[in-house]
Amino acid sequence: MKLEVQNVSYTYEHDRKPMGLHNPHDFQTRIYKTDTLVLKDVSFTISSGEMVAFLGKNGAGKTTLLRIIPSFLTPLSGDILVDEVSVRSMSLHDKAKAIAYIPQFSQTAFAYTVKESVLMGRSPYISMFSRPSMQDEKRAFEILDELGILDLAGRPTNEISGGERQLVLIARALMQDAKLLILDEPTSFLDYSNQLLVLEKTYELVKKGYACLYSTHNPDLALAYSTRVLAMDKGKIAFSMKPEELEGSDALSSIYKRSLIVERTQAGRLICVPQ
Repeated sequence: MKLEVQNVSYTYEHDRKPMGLHNPHDFQTRIYKTDTLVLKDVSFTISSGEMVAFLGKNGAGKTTLLRIIPSFLTPLSGDILVDEVSVRSMSLHDKAKAIAYIPQFSQTAFAYTVKESVLMGRSPYISMFSRPSMQDEKRAFEILDELGILDLAGRPTNEISGGERQLVLIARALMQDAKLLILDEPTSFLDYSNQLLVLEKTYELVKKGYACLYSTHNPDLALAYSTRVLAMDKGKIAFSMKPEELEGSDALSSIYKRSLIVERTQAGRLICVPQ
């Protein structure tokens, strides 16, 4: 699996296109002049076996970019390719089979069990009035076991911890058979133990051939659980580096507007330290 983000720009004004405006070129010209771009000519690639962490201050464009990739938002310009196919040419079902998006928080009106929630990931493969097959149920149990939460299969999702709910969302995504996982701040509402749990399990999946993009406000987690760090600043990619390349660097200082340096602890772990 290979994802290519090619020269993507975006503005929220683009999604509030005025009534009666028929010339897209005129609209784009007006937007560029008013300097309302949230993303500015963003490009990068990610392939199977990579776990890429997005860092940046609030408003840097991280969540917007992650929502553009599965077409929840439409870019002003540029394109998103999955295995050299533009997502714009894909049907909703084909996109669901290629890209799994896991939000930072999800709540349903009904107390579905964990197993029922995971089986919802098969929706792209079955008709509206069909039920998941026995093979689907077997696969759901295999995924829950793989993520270490098989014992939760019969529990209502509103009776498990935040970290366990995030793992259920990941399990549901895996039921889509999508090889690209997009996690929007997956650790935001979790205690430290559950933050580690979610990222450890995700990292294990990446080692098995998945690709993962996730955003985080915690540089230490990005350094510990990624193969590459993409830092965003004012809608642009400021730098793309492997965690080990950041050792001894103050590159994060320009992102967070504070004096920071990446150091390695005696235990061998990279951490971000204020100066």
